[in-house]
Amino acid sequence: AKRKIDLDYDLIQNVSYEECLKRKRMISLFYDQAGWQITNLKNKMKTIGWYGNSALEAMVLGVPTMAHLDQKALINAYNLMPKDFIREIPILNIPMIYEASSVEYITNLLINYFQKPTEERKRLSIKTRQFVEKFHSYESTSDLLINIYKKL
Repeated sequence: AKRKIDLDYDLIQNVSYEECLKRKRMISLFYDQAGWQITNLKNKMKTIGWYGNSALEAMVLGVPTMAHLDQKALINAYNLMPKDFIREIPILNIPMIYEASSVEYITNLLINYFQKPTEERKRLSIKTRQFVEKFHSYESTSDLLINIYKKL
């Protein structure tokens, strides 16, 4: 039997940056990206397999976030980032959206998320904010950038 969920959603697009942030402050869960992207190569598609700046904006507000974390991208992150980065990443990983099972998976993820006790969702919110502070703040990225500049 198919499971359904009744929720409100806000498709945030074609608005000012200020309006975007205002609306993100009001949400319970953020969906960033998953899918395919056209490349410059003829008949080639690229997997969108990571979270982007929009997700970081939601995460810094403590909003739990869903995105597709591609395995190849995870391996690259594991090789480039501190080892606890992968272990601590709070993203709710979703599959590529190109078949019915992906829709079912996302529906189940949403139902399970909103059925969690409030305290458990709050812990994920706090963990999400802490993750951004630990791995994406100016302080945490400055050493990485300095090492890149030294290699140039």
